[in-house]
Amino acid sequence: MRAFLIAAIAACLSCPSALEAAVKKAAPAGSGRLSPQSVPEALRPAVKAEVEKSTATPSYTDQVLAKLMEWDSALTSLKAGFTQTVLFSEAGLEQKVEGTLSYLKPDRLRIEHRTPTHQIIVTDKKDIWIYKPADSQAVKTRWEDWKNLQNSGFSGIMDFGNYAELASRNKVTAVPPAGPGGMVKLILTPVDRSGLYTLTLMLSATDYFPARADLVVESAKISTVLDETERNAGLDEKLFDFTPPKGTEIINFKK
Repeated sequence: MRAFLIAAIAACLSCPSALEAAVKKAAPAGSGRLSPQSVPEALRPAVKAEVEKSTATPSYTDQVLAKLMEWDSALTSLKAGFTQTVLFSEAGLEQKVEGTLSYLKPDRLRIEHRTPTHQIIVTDKKDIWIYKPADSQAVKTRWEDWKNLQNSGFSGIMDFGNYAELASRNKVTAVPPAGPGGMVKLILTPVDRSGLYTLTLMLSATDYFPARADLVVESAKISTVLDETERNAGLDEKLFDFTPPKGTEIINFKK
């Protein structure tokens, strides 16, 4: 038995999940507690560290992320209005866009601009259509190409159903509300390219829904605010279908 325990724990030193299993095996049957005598002395520090890690109270950031992902996993559809402001501080330019967005899990998205010009964007997060009625023109391209071109202006807002991946790509810090009625601030910065951007999500302190996203990329700041949100109300799948009207000029950038 002792030989088995030594081999198991030694193997676990390079595999945290396996180490956790070994800790459980080391506990006397029915006790639910670890017996120090059952663990070789040389390996006790590693086992102790794993036990402390498993029983530690989650940090505030971890708790906020857990709540964010909890409602995100339960989300099936979303409809909301939005106002997006883009500020280029060096050039002193500001652009404001208002419209609506609709999301149907897992990857259907429709964004419609009302101002300053009417524009319809429809995507399944593989391909994307951008249609401008005033120009009678529709552009088709790949979702990732378009998103990269937009400097992720909707990042944090268009990541519904995908917050776990968003968190894994970034260093995340949560800041509690400043006072009663305040919002939780979730700050995300890239793990591998520090300083490239800062994404700040403002979350409801009651249900952790991201009502606002502020993205700062170099001298540009893109702020997106959601209002009149309707969650899990059910959306017709036909809303996310797009066929260019007859006579529309089609520009296909998809390779």
